[in-house]
Amino acid sequence: MGWQDAPVVTGGGWQSAPLANEAPPVAEPAVPEGPLSWSDVPGLALQNAPSSIGNFVSDIVQPILHPIDTATAIKNVGQGYLEKGGLISGDQHTQYADAVNQYFANRYGSTEGFKRALAEDPVGVFGDIPTVLTGGEAVLGRLPGLAGKAAKAAGTAGRFVDPLNVVTKPLAGGVRLGD
Repeated sequence: MGWQDAPVVTGGGWQSAPLANEAPPVAEPAVPEGPLSWSDVPGLALQNAPSSIGNFVSDIVQPILHPIDTATAIKNVGQGYLEKGGLISGDQHTQYADAVNQYFANRYGSTEGFKRALAEDPVGVFGDIPTVLTGGEAVLGRLPGLAGKAAKAAGTAGRFVDPLNVVTKPLAGGVRLGD
């Protein structure tokens, strides 16, 4: 029984559940509006680190808790990129690819976007670094010569800085010990 099931007493008494027609309180922005200076970014990043950690953990757990939703989202994004590339017909999934592109463009498409992302979501930014580096390895690692070697080196660097390795490497070792 949660607060949603609590009785609502009318006629001047107490009320334990929120009113359905009330708007939720608006939180003050953690990062001020307008351009940021580089000197403001570290302090704001430190201030926002706790919520950024919470979001990062939630983003890791969410696909595990909702595997069907995760698989559907991956399928939609993949189909969107295939449609945009002309590899399959249609355009009903391109909106998903566009949303991914817009997310990365907002965060990393400009210096101001990068500063804002680093100030608002420092853990998420550091979580994106290995994604970009290892994602490039998968595609570019097949290139011949120096380009392929550079992509593989970027992939190795991405795995090294991946914050998930702090959690997954010890667990993998524990699984091997349990065998």
